[in-house]
Amino acid sequence: TEIALVESERRFRNLTENSLDTIMLFDRDLRYLYVNPNAEAQTGIPASRFIGRTHAELGFPQDLVELWQRTLNEVFQSGRNHRIEFQVPTGLWIDWLLVPIHAPDGSVIQVITSARDITEQKKSEADLRQKNREIQESCSRLQKVGEVLRENQERLRTFMDSATDAFTIWDAGFNLIDLNPAALSYLPEGTKKEEILGRNYLEFMPASQKSGDFNRYREVMRTGVPLYGTDSFTDPQSGRRWLNVRIFRVADGLGIVTTDITQQK
Repeated sequence: TEIALVESERRFRNLTENSLDTIMLFDRDLRYLYVNPNAEAQTGIPASRFIGRTHAELGFPQDLVELWQRTLNEVFQSGRNHRIEFQVPTGLWIDWLLVPIHAPDGSVIQVITSARDITEQKKSEADLRQKNREIQESCSRLQKVGEVLRENQERLRTFMDSATDAFTIWDAGFNLIDLNPAALSYLPEGTKKEEILGRNYLEFMPASQKSGDFNRYREVMRTGVPLYGTDSFTDPQSGRRWLNVRIFRVADGLGIVTTDITQQK
């Protein structure tokens, strides 16, 4: 059990610390339990200063403090996912997703949140409509998560299932051991998760050996140095799609995060 908890914690930190979103965890007193490195980049406040403090103690504007406290309390009380958009004094627009973490008795013990900069989407009505569709789809996926998990394993599963980025985790032999709904959406419609778990990476990307990508991924697994890049492929339904790909070591295997940047391109 201790080994499983350590492994779960390692996966959770690898995924959150490589996310482009700002990930935060709160207790029932609305104090920060965890923030990923993006929190410092977004606020200018060192990540270590967040832990154990509330919004007010960190000196955020009063109107934002009241909004954040009200929204967090609503999630703690209702036990349901919540999503809001707000603008900070610098002019940035933020999309904030809040997901409750339940104890075995059904009570909410913590709330994990994801904050994403959506300023560019706000500049265009078309982008805004697309973002709203993404929000609805994401909330729909989150509502299907019915199984109550505990501690670090629940944090990892909740985070992966709520992410709009595609997450996949591979073991040391490059066999698929986990993926989130966003990753499943890249596969043919109707594909079941249980049908593809255990399959090897080369079954999905046989050309990666010839291109050299497979060997580069092996180096990431060997050295632990993350790899970042941009790739593209042709989707029969939507045409050419562009992706940002981030590869990093998770335990003795790999984590791969894929972000669709077709709209930006």
